[in-house]
Amino acid sequence: MSDQIELAAAVMVRDYFILAFLVSLGALQIVTSIRVIRGLWVFPRGDITRVLGIVLIAIGLGYYIFSPLWLEGPWSAGSVIDGTSEGRVWGTATLDEISGARNLNDIHGGMAGTAYAGYFILSAVLATVFAAVVGAVNVRLMASVPFWLRHFSREHCHSRVGGNPEGRMGKRNDTSKPPLIPPFASQKGEGSNVRPVDSRLRENDDALRNGHLDGLDALKASDAFSTLSASIGNLRQTGVEDARQSWIEAPRWSIPSLIGRKWRN
Repeated sequence: MSDQIELAAAVMVRDYFILAFLVSLGALQIVTSIRVIRGLWVFPRGDITRVLGIVLIAIGLGYYIFSPLWLEGPWSAGSVIDGTSEGRVWGTATLDEISGARNLNDIHGGMAGTAYAGYFILSAVLATVFAAVVGAVNVRLMASVPFWLRHFSREHCHSRVGGNPEGRMGKRNDTSKPPLIPPFASQKGEGSNVRPVDSRLRENDDALRNGHLDGLDALKASDAFSTLSASIGNLRQTGVEDARQSWIEAPRWSIPSLIGRKWRN
């Protein structure tokens, strides 16, 4: 019986980790596509990235809910009675019993609440790292502006740098055709040949290299690895003060406040 419990626990951990990873990555892609944070995009195009996020969330939820129909586990047909986990038989579930298949007590191989929290944090961190790695590749690929990305680059530059002060969803105030250049690209022209959008992009490039541009604003034009040193510096400078301020402002009934009063007494 102990071997079956260990096997059931491994199945539950595997499936929940897949669910949490896909949902975390999908939510990250939706948010970063809306805020135009290109450094965390899995695809170079924002519209495709947003659709991908929705698809990843749907796949993660669908896999976790319906995988007992084809993957064997402690939810064999006929052994899932009223959602209980005692006396489960190894096998695949039926569609009628799918609602109780995942309802598995931790003493029978299910996951405890702390395990859910731990694996969710781990999967969210891995999803962010994955997005950062792929996003770094995308940022460098965008510098060459291949033909199939020109439309995206044109819209992005117009909404981010000029010609559309109302934002991406607002109406454009001018009818001039925006330049066919990628975000964060540098141009070698000088004098009158340098367009305002090119100068703005070069200013962002210089600010990033000098450490004056970091955080989410930098990720809109670069990748997470280029801003890593600046982000660590910000965390080192503000982390202690933010923690102290949160400790001071914590309600009297909260655990941090209780620990602080006990410590002072």
